Amino acid sequence: MAISFFTSRKILEALGVEDLGIYNVVGSLIIMFDFVSSGLSNATQRYLNIGLGENNIEKTRQYFSQSLAIHIAFALIIVILAETVGLWFVMNKLIIPPERLDAAIMILHFSVLSLVFRFIKTCYESDVIARESMSIYAYLSILEGIGKLTVCYAVIYYSSMDKLILYGFLILLINAVITLFNVVYCSIKFKETHIRYYS
Repeated sequence: MAISFFTSRKILEALGVEDLGIYNVVGSLIIMFDFVSSGLSNATQRYLNIGLGENNIEKTRQYFSQSLAIHIAFALIIVILAETVGLWFVMNKLIIPPERLDAAIMILHFSVLSLVFRFIKTCYESDVIARESMSIYAYLSILEGIGKLTVCYAVIYYSSMDKLILYGFLILLINAVITLFNVVYCSIKFKETHIRYYS
């Protein structure tokens, strides 16, 4: 939490008021879909708890595989909406300085991809919570906070590229790495995350 408070100030210093405003406005178009992810996370966790409570790995694997498929389906629907309606909205309705429009569109694309990674990560995080492996959950949260702080310093001191685009890309990269770590950790540690097709 302390890292997050400090990072907020550094983001403002790194991007400036205008670029931070663009990032927040364009990113918030995507973040508003995040409520779907939290609802799916609660449902996934509940079903995984049922399977684990019954000590039935096959049933738990089925719940996990179907939950992941639902998460991916919702993510794809949101990608289609964001890359059509969202793109039109950014280009035609938001008041963005013309010289920053290309950067805003790139931030939209990065935010959409970040949301896809968050949807996938949520499914695996639900399994970590259902398994009560809270230490790995805490370590990943700390790692994510440190990563975001590192990104702020990278943006401040690396000036040969558009800072807003660089920031958006590095945040996307952090989301991808954290998601990948979740997937690998759960696949190694928990049998139910070995995905199978269920009709």
